Amino acid sequence: MRFTRQLYEKEEKYLLPYLESIEGLYCHLVRLPTDDIARFIPDADLEAALARHDRQTVGIQVVSDIFNHLKFFWYTNTFKVIKLIEALISSYNQQNYLAWTLVARSTLEYSAVFYYFHKKLDELSPCNPSFTISQLQDIVGLLKRYSHGTRFNWTSLLTGTLDELLKNHKPSAEFPEAVNVLTALSHLRKSHESFREVEVAYALFSDFAHPNMGSHTLVIDLPGAESDLNECRLVLNPNSKRGEFIMVATLSTVDMNLRNIVDLMGKTGKIVGHWYELIENGGAIEIDW
Repeated sequence: MRFTRQLYEKEEKYLLPYLESIEGLYCHLVRLPTDDIARFIPDADLEAALARHDRQTVGIQVVSDIFNHLKFFWYTNTFKVIKLIEALISSYNQQNYLAWTLVARSTLEYSAVFYYFHKKLDELSPCNPSFTISQLQDIVGLLKRYSHGTRFNWTSLLTGTLDELLKNHKPSAEFPEAVNVLTALSHLRKSHESFREVEVAYALFSDFAHPNMGSHTLVIDLPGAESDLNECRLVLNPNSKRGEFIMVATLSTVDMNLRNIVDLMGKTGKIVGHWYELIENGGAIEIDW
């Protein structure tokens, strides 16, 4: 998939480098595997092995569980960034500015949350040769918060207890609470100077995405002359000047956060590779009991 060229007068000066950058990311990503399977160890099996002080079984099961959680972490971010880019290209080519801003906002959210969990994972030194039981539990707990973190009562929905769902749509105690996007953005802002304005950008993107003043502009022509400022031309498909304004305001930030996701994929991939090697070696890790 490619972005359509020459939609905007100032494309070459302000947009082209970012369009080419995103296309390059996409060409790289679509060469990756398109499926895999993650198999998790039931909690009861691991607890039973711990109760027996079965070091070998615990080692093998923990290594397998962490490896599969890491695969889940890596693949879900990989597949979703591919879908985000496809949606961005589609909305750009159709000049659907509402769809563009909705997806663009999501790129910031995925970038920030991916960074948040990778940072927390890295702090647990996941590539060490030896671990305490509590360290291993912390790694599993963090990855489970990523995979099962939610703000919705999935238990009531999936069990069909809709009356309970109407009373309380918040997650049940068995599911961890999802990380707050604003918290993740705050962590991303502190990660590097290039992200110092990410929270400001997110506020702008949110105003475009919500039914606020920003989103109204997505169905209004940008005035061509100062004399037209008191006139509001409401249209289903705004003029190219409006589109160019939207793209200049958002495209560089979108590109930066997509590149951040791909960079994090590389860093996470090294951790996945480390645990794959442990699997190949029969789950041989040192556990301090």
